[in-house]
Amino acid sequence: RAVKDPAPKRAARSRAKPRKQSAHAARKRASAEAANKALARRFIDAISRADVDAIVAAYAPGGTCWTSGTLPISGTFTVDQIAAASRGVLTVFPKGLSFTIHALTAEGERVAIEAESYGKHVSGKTYNNKYHFVMRARGGKIVEWREYMDTMHANDVLCGGA
Repeated sequence: RAVKDPAPKRAARSRAKPRKQSAHAARKRASAEAANKALARRFIDAISRADVDAIVAAYAPGGTCWTSGTLPISGTFTVDQIAAASRGVLTVFPKGLSFTIHALTAEGERVAIEAESYGKHVSGKTYNNKYHFVMRARGGKIVEWREYMDTMHANDVLCGGA
């Protein structure tokens, strides 16, 4: 008598559909995602106002900001370094640097933000950059902020094209 191979049963079990999330868990997740989107909006607003205290307060202890590229403003920065850079914004943008959010998408602790900045640099050049930010939040605070932008435009305006 031939013995049936049990492998097909195991394979079928591994392809089983994941359990549906309970209604309570789904509401809790949606609430957390809405709170993270609100945090992202408040943070972008604080950047637009050059409100250093609000920017710093938005970060969790040990939170970081990473900026793309190889510019002097690129790299990973601590909250203290972020505060120092934020204070310098009004120095190079005397009338401020405003940000507009075009789209927000949240999933879990991550929020993706499409945004645009506009301001007049002290050089007289217009700075109008497009961004994709990725924010990771935990407990109502930013643990990681990642900034992707047009680094050539940033270099031309912010770094003197060097």
